[in-house]
Amino acid sequence: AAASVGDVDENWDVDGWWLSGRELVEGEQFPARTICVDSEVRSISSCSRMEMITPFLGELGGGDVALGEDQYVALSRFPYSVGEDTCVPFREVTRGLYFQKLQLSHADICTATLVALPGQGVSFAGLIKEDPVLLWGWNPYLLWGWGEPDNAGVWMVEPEASIGFTVPESGQARSVEITGSGSPFSGEGTSLRVFVNGVDAGTIPLPGAGEAQTSSVAVPESAWSTLGDARVIIRLQAEGVDPAALEAAIDTGDLGLFRIESLGIS
Repeated sequence: AAASVGDVDENWDVDGWWLSGRELVEGEQFPARTICVDSEVRSISSCSRMEMITPFLGELGGGDVALGEDQYVALSRFPYSVGEDTCVPFREVTRGLYFQKLQLSHADICTATLVALPGQGVSFAGLIKEDPVLLWGWNPYLLWGWGEPDNAGVWMVEPEASIGFTVPESGQARSVEITGSGSPFSGEGTSLRVFVNGVDAGTIPLPGAGEAQTSSVAVPESAWSTLGDARVIIRLQAEGVDPAALEAAIDTGDLGLFRIESLGIS
């Protein structure tokens, strides 16, 4: 009763053990791009760390939640916004306390914050990921699907991985150039399909282990009518690679499928 005199949501931790997480996730199929808010400093964390809800979360993928190329789902127990991304709740768990409505948990559709691509491109060599828990946000351009960096670049660890940035509205990109190297997953029938703002831009070869290559694709004109505001999402999709085999390899210490070293536009 004393606590309810003020704003409980802003002054008290109303669900410290996230027990309402079960009610939030049960009966809902969440897409693959679903993260859990661990804390204010770890706003984009793997839900596998949240042992109190993982038994009820189920396997991610599919579902009725439609996401744009620059969007993801965030599950959180915090009543305030965490991180810089713009998020809109679509599912919540609430309780009444006297004259207040307390939000215990919420699932949001969030739109990633993008920054301008410097000059004509960016290098991913020599990066450091100080907090291994963060899934993305530790680099301003790399979004979902990327793992640990090494001296030369950053490894793609999921069947799909995305890079996001903005470009000047006065100069639309006509082509995208990707430099990287491969892994033992490369072989006959394997490639990387490139999507620009969700529009198919063709494929580039998946190089073999230790082999470096630079490939380019033309940006379809229709790609500029999807996101607007000069936002660009480059999505790489592995073809001819068994997702289960890739996941098993990553779990046993493999570096990844493809190491991106630089990306440029013209």
